[in-house]
Amino acid sequence: MGLEVAGTARALGKAVQVLESAPRLLQRSVSPELAAHVLATHQAAGTQVTLGAQVGPATVVAGRVTALQVNGQAVPVDELVLGIGGTPDTALAQAAGLACQDGVLVDAQMRSSVPGILAIGDCARFAAQGCGWAPAGSATLRLESVQNANDQAKTAAATLLADADQPSAVPPYAALPWFWSEQGAMRLQMAGLMPVAAQPDGTLAPLSTRHRRPGANDQSFSVFHYLGDRLVCAESVNAPMDHMMAKKLLEAGKHPSPAQLTDPAVALKTLV
Repeated sequence: MGLEVAGTARALGKAVQVLESAPRLLQRSVSPELAAHVLATHQAAGTQVTLGAQVGPATVVAGRVTALQVNGQAVPVDELVLGIGGTPDTALAQAAGLACQDGVLVDAQMRSSVPGILAIGDCARFAAQGCGWAPAGSATLRLESVQNANDQAKTAAATLLADADQPSAVPPYAALPWFWSEQGAMRLQMAGLMPVAAQPDGTLAPLSTRHRRPGANDQSFSVFHYLGDRLVCAESVNAPMDHMMAKKLLEAGKHPSPAQLTDPAVALKTLV
């Protein structure tokens, strides 16, 4: 959200500074290669980006934040946007007796531990064993995206309409996750989940091998992620057709070779 606001504000001619406490942008969401491109694009647009920022107390005058301590220096502030991520508030669910663990625990049909109560969307941690795209060892997952909430709503509706004595008649939730972000003139689209592992310093690093497909210009490309010979994720920048074809490949469980995917002479639709 912060980078989307930054891109829009800069396009309106505002002076913008982005403060990121992590050593790179979008650490949880995208590869280092894509993060580097996002950083360069924002900087080229005139946005000041501070990585590894240590933010201290704010100066408040008449109820307004007028300055912020950043790396020991006072930075003047006109408007402050604070994007700190989301944590599911499960207090009500727990009070109602629902099992929770970083979200409301649900099965593959979106049913909670209490009969008759379902949960979907950002707050739902769902059974992922039947999801072929899920990272290895992921018994449950919680996803924060509009697409995920919409697709889970379809499963939940089917569960509510199914006969109580035939719960298996509802196909388990297994929709491929995909995400997008529009930051100024830059459109990022992701399909699948990037496998990551925590490093000793607390940062996250992708476990996949990554292969880049050039786009129509230097502001357009895609990065395909592999685990062994399996395609597991695709990131695209200003390349909507790449994104669409990557989704189809992942949904179909097809795994073309990296050489095929990264050859601009090979139309991706021929691999689906």
